[in-house]
Amino acid sequence: MKLHINKIHDTHSVRNQLLRIFLLAGMSPLLVIGIFSITSVRKQMLARYESLTNADGLRVASSLSDITTTVYSYSDTLLNSNQCLSLFAAESMSPNIKEQFTDLERALQTYFDNTASVCRIQIYTNNPNLQNSEHIHYQQNFVLDEWRKALGNNWSTWASLQRYTAIVRQPYRELTLIRRIGVASSKYQAFLVIGLDRNTIKNHLEQSGNETAISLDGTRIIYATDSALIGKDMEFPDDFSGYIYRYTGSKEIGNQMRLVNYVTLQSYKSNNLFYVRTVDPDALKTINHTVAVFVLILVLALLVPLILMICFSNYFSTRITTLKSAMHRASLGDYNIIEQFRGDDELSDTFKDLKLTVDAIHDKEAQFYEARIREQQLVNRQQQPPRIR
Repeated sequence: MKLHINKIHDTHSVRNQLLRIFLLAGMSPLLVIGIFSITSVRKQMLARYESLTNADGLRVASSLSDITTTVYSYSDTLLNSNQCLSLFAAESMSPNIKEQFTDLERALQTYFDNTASVCRIQIYTNNPNLQNSEHIHYQQNFVLDEWRKALGNNWSTWASLQRYTAIVRQPYRELTLIRRIGVASSKYQAFLVIGLDRNTIKNHLEQSGNETAISLDGTRIIYATDSALIGKDMEFPDDFSGYIYRYTGSKEIGNQMRLVNYVTLQSYKSNNLFYVRTVDPDALKTINHTVAVFVLILVLALLVPLILMICFSNYFSTRITTLKSAMHRASLGDYNIIEQFRGDDELSDTFKDLKLTVDAIHDKEAQFYEARIREQQLVNRQQQPPRIR
């Protein structure tokens, strides 16, 4: 190390030596500390935002689980009774069957009135012996119905069904539970269809500034903060493999990099999977803005001292060059050096000593030449012949 420093001193001008030492001793540590600090701050901010986004995703999944589990549990209570088993297999509207029918209709109406999350509850049956009511409907064939296609051969499933608003007939998607009802007859079928109110779901899920999207079974989006996304395919990271999937990190959403969180919800007593995507639209912008401010501060912290050091080294180098030039002229016997030297430090003291030395030499030379001249004049007088009077 000592040899390396000596080499720098031996092979470069004072100006370059000052700049090199400043860069090595001052700028390099500041640059390393600055880069480390910026990287550390970015990692901490990213971890914090990822934690918040993950927590919000779990909250959304938990709220969705509460809603769907509650609805499914009620359907269990309703369908596991012997009342449904015998009612939808009835061959006639006997007083007993009529009483069961009335009790079931009343139970459905009570549940509908007291449950804000349910916007419709219907039972469809192909048993012609039962009359139609507000919530129980006779239908000869279900094959073409969207809810029947969604159920397939399953006993229960969740599906996103298209519905229409009552006034302007605008289509929208409705999260719906579809269940096959056990009937004590091979001739008849019955199905329970419960639709969830989208406004109630929104009120439960939208409790933060994040953007939420929910996909059913990893296909199309059934719910989203931005309604324009509903019905479109859910965008997943490249490592998405289906089934239980979790991810927190950056992903391009809508041609912009966003901080996203994916969490999977296994539906209660059905084979459906809800994929909940939570997007923080401002996290990466905030992090990048903060990093940019820190980088600007670091650049200023490096640039300002560097400019000052360059100015000082130029000033110091100019003074050394001036002193060197004066000493060089004096060494050549030219004593007409500058009268003033900028500064008030060791260099100015050295120049004053040089000036005194030069003046002293100049005075001695002048005295020497005056003495030679007087001596020569004396010799000349001695050599002149005496005058004759």
